[in-house]
Amino acid sequence: MACEPLNQYFARLKSPPRFYTGLKANKRGYLGRWAIIKNELHLTKLIGLLENNEEITLDHLFPGKQNVFAEWFNGEIVLNQGKLIALKSENIPAIYEKDLHLEFINGMLTNTYIVENALDQTSSFNDNIPSGSTSNPS
Repeated sequence: MACEPLNQYFARLKSPPRFYTGLKANKRGYLGRWAIIKNELHLTKLIGLLENNEEITLDHLFPGKQNVFAEWFNGEIVLNQGKLIALKSENIPAIYEKDLHLEFINGMLTNTYIVENALDQTSSFNDNIPSGSTSNPS
């Protein structure tokens, strides 16, 4: 997922963890597993590597907890669904058949909707814009 719900939590900390971000495959420096439980966003797993090469887990950030309600998160999470229909460049995300949008306020799921993506067959590959999205200029 492109969104980083933990960033809003880290912004609250006086001294947030400094993750090793040197890996091209994992620019965040950590992997998190998220779940929606009773319309609440929960962090259920975390593994990462700090700049000092120390491994970090969910227990480091939230001692004794195996499941953390993300009450700090406000925003939208977009989950890609279906087949990959366009692979753009490093700075532009790939386009899949559908995007599931999940909106949260204080960690509570408030809205969901799906955007169907299709490539405009008349434009060149680099100019393809998904139809059905609100950013489509046509």
